[in-house]
Amino acid sequence: MKSNLRICPQCGTETTALTCRNDGFGTVDAGRYKKHDPTALIGTLFQDRYRVDAVLGSGGMGSVYRATQVRVGRQVALKVINAELAWDLAVVARFQREGRAIAALIHPNIVQVYDFGQTDEGQLFMAMELVGGKTLADVIREEAPLDPTRVVHIGSQIFDALAEAHEHGVIHRDLKPENIFVSETGRRRDVVKIVDFGVAKIVNEPKSESMVTARGAILGSPKYMAPEQARG
Repeated sequence: MKSNLRICPQCGTETTALTCRNDGFGTVDAGRYKKHDPTALIGTLFQDRYRVDAVLGSGGMGSVYRATQVRVGRQVALKVINAELAWDLAVVARFQREGRAIAALIHPNIVQVYDFGQTDEGQLFMAMELVGGKTLADVIREEAPLDPTRVVHIGSQIFDALAEAHEHGVIHRDLKPENIFVSETGRRRDVVKIVDFGVAKIVNEPKSESMVTARGAILGSPKYMAPEQARG
């Protein structure tokens, strides 16, 4: 393995660049990177308060679990980042930024954060509202073309959520159908939840905290970028 080889912990792409060209995430030294068995945490009591019940998804950076907050009996989505990424200050800063960004937003169409932090072993974690339903990408793939009235209903919720985020100085920077969940709540159909603020920009954060991305790096998914975002 070449000493300068790096890996994007988000998508697994091997590269020599400091930033992944696919998603804008900072890459890590391939020598430090290793794959994890996401099922290892199932059945354990994480941080003495979250019983890990099942794997919801897994990627290069870590895994998301369905868990139960035992003291209150609440089901949550528990996001756990691989421990060896804790040495990467950019990963830590980006994770903390995501937690602060979502925690500042109280809106019915934005996923809610209950708790986030770091274990003694270095694992970053975040407990969030457990969102059901499908991603908008799944809805489009399975049901397109959508009725115009339904499009307006879904779109208006997205716009309301973004307006709330922008009012608080939070810019998502990776809004795409895969990061928008659509579900049924009681009698309400197509209730939107926006998730994954991992590359969000917080407009008023201190300059030292905003410099977690290499200058000129393009963050987000190129297919869905605004022109000014693509220009860096």
